[in-house]
Amino acid sequence: MTTRSNVKRHVVAIDLGGTRCRGALVDEALVVVAQRTVDTQTSAMRLQDQIAQLVVDFHEIAQMHAAEVQGVCIGFPGVVHPVTQHIRQAPNVDDAEGHGLQQGLQALLGMPVHLDNDVNLAALAELDARAADKLQSLVLISVGTGLGAGLVVHGRLWQGRDGGAGEVCSLSPSEQGLRILRRVLPNLAKPTVEDLVSGKGLARLYQALRAESAAQCLPAPFDYRQVPLLFDWAQAGDTAAQDSIQIVAEELAFAVLQLEHVLNPELVVLDGGLGAHAAFRVQVNHALRPHGLQVQASRFGSDVSGQPWATPGQAGAALLALSRLGPSPQHTLLTT
Repeated sequence: MTTRSNVKRHVVAIDLGGTRCRGALVDEALVVVAQRTVDTQTSAMRLQDQIAQLVVDFHEIAQMHAAEVQGVCIGFPGVVHPVTQHIRQAPNVDDAEGHGLQQGLQALLGMPVHLDNDVNLAALAELDARAADKLQSLVLISVGTGLGAGLVVHGRLWQGRDGGAGEVCSLSPSEQGLRILRRVLPNLAKPTVEDLVSGKGLARLYQALRAESAAQCLPAPFDYRQVPLLFDWAQAGDTAAQDSIQIVAEELAFAVLQLEHVLNPELVVLDGGLGAHAAFRVQVNHALRPHGLQVQASRFGSDVSGQPWATPGQAGAALLALSRLGPSPQHTLLTT
């Protein structure tokens, strides 16, 4: 793939989830030209080949539009060093640590490839969607299968010394959370907030509370992908569902309070499969009200500026990839 100055520049934006890899071909005006979703490979080498094939496929589509793919950005579910691109804490990809995914892809594709944490990229998308607000500080908390946060400080994404900023999943739980985790997971060596505040944590807690109610014991483990059902069950009077949601919301409020003490941001946004649920956000804000705080819903829906983005992280990947090609008249994105 060669780079020429007389063709239109496109980029590939990829949001790599634990189960799905969502890619988009995006032009310089931030218009989504094509999208594709495939099941995520869990081996680093197979994942590298999978992403490379996605980019090749998108490049062929770009050529039909007299364009050329000239950059790739991948939102990765793990900690990514902003300079070396070294990956760590990547539980969804078996051998990602030390694999050199970014370097391998650059060698295969012959173009710039950049990795960043998926929630960091979602924070960039949120910042861009709120450009008119001229925010200088923002925290985006994503509660999905797991828990993470993207931090914006002085109008720029803050990644920390080695990409580890925003790993709120590793915070210690509150006293209430610790008591509950000792009851639900008595053999857990080092309890964290994520053990409760996540889709998996909520599912595990609901399973335990149902089991404690004797006759209501579930016949099989409650899968975290069924978590959206809990809100319907709670509304229908399921006390275990009601209690589970309330406990997790209160624990997230505790984490938000810790971030407030450290960062004192202008805005905290709640997103992710669980975090975006309006009933969950109401519970979190109820717990935060005595402290004079609240979290807001993401302004980044499924349709931003008319574009059918699969996820905020995918939009953030497109923004960052385009910014690395050089100045764009449509978007001015401040990054580290």
